[in-house]
Amino acid sequence: TGSAAAAAFVAAEDAKSKLPLPPNLTWWQESVATERFDMLTGCVIVVNAAVMAVQLEYHGLHAGSRLGANLAEQGNWPYADEAFKALDHLFCWVFFLELALRVGTYKMSFFCIALNWIDVVTVLFTFFELYFFDMMEVSLPNLTFIRLLRLLKLIKVLRVVRVMR
Repeated sequence: TGSAAAAAFVAAEDAKSKLPLPPNLTWWQESVATERFDMLTGCVIVVNAAVMAVQLEYHGLHAGSRLGANLAEQGNWPYADEAFKALDHLFCWVFFLELALRVGTYKMSFFCIALNWIDVVTVLFTFFELYFFDMMEVSLPNLTFIRLLRLLKLIKVLRVVRVMR
């Protein structure tokens, strides 16, 4: 059946995503290797996705008010641009720290799993977008969808929740 095939696929992916741990881990490396850390990371991803959704809503209302499609006050959120910029920087550094902790824990084996490359690309691109491209005044199209790739990491968190039941 379809559910048996899905269960077999998830079990195979679980087996592939188990990274070997180096010997003699420090306390922080042991913490990073736990399901609790994965759950915490998943919660941060969900909060980041919610902030991005609100940010998109704000930009839509703002554009609508400029075009006269809705009331002007709907697109007027005081300090919204500053708040979203600060949250972008906060999430960038949180995900950079998470990536550094995982690479520090799993070493080179971290790069053997394809989903981890999504993390690397997303974090590096966000870092360059927020810091280097702004300094060089390079204008790029809105590439929010790249940050949404982090939602793929929720697959791992959902596996943990499934196992915990």
